Amino acid sequence: MNPNNIETKLFENVYLTSWICDFGNVIVGSTQKKVLKYKNVGEFQIEMAFDIRQLKNSDFKITPDKVKLLPGEETSVTVTLATKKNTPCKRIKNSIVLEVKNGAKYKLEILSNLTVPEIIIDGNPEAVVDFQKVLCGQRKTITLRLLNEKEVNCDWALSLRDPVAKN
Repeated sequence: MNPNNIETKLFENVYLTSWICDFGNVIVGSTQKKVLKYKNVGEFQIEMAFDIRQLKNSDFKITPDKVKLLPGEETSVTVTLATKKNTPCKRIKNSIVLEVKNGAKYKLEILSNLTVPEIIIDGNPEAVVDFQKVLCGQRKTITLRLLNEKEVNCDWALSLRDPVAKN
């Protein structure tokens, strides 16, 4: 058995370091981007590549996925999260490997919390405002408390138009 082969297998899943790219709360159906900057601080040209196969069934995309850098040269890599309207609300965690040719491997953890804005009427699970019986010529006042229990802002407006079509 080749001792070098054992060493290769042993260090196959060892990463020099890992980075976290946290998108935070992202509204379903939107697109967010993060830009990562890399600089070659060494004396030799390096080639690095992300293993994008790990993102195949996800909403994440990395461009460019392969880069060559001369000594002192910098580059930017864009990580994009593009969700569809029908994507379920959930926390996402993807790991992608960045491999430097003839060098170390690094791990990039991409995190996000997919959510939707939502407003509810406190104490009214049916979300129905019922004035019950009101006598003609009198008025009735109901106080509503609107709550946003989600992680993102919820913009809303009140429309005073009569939804009943008049004939």
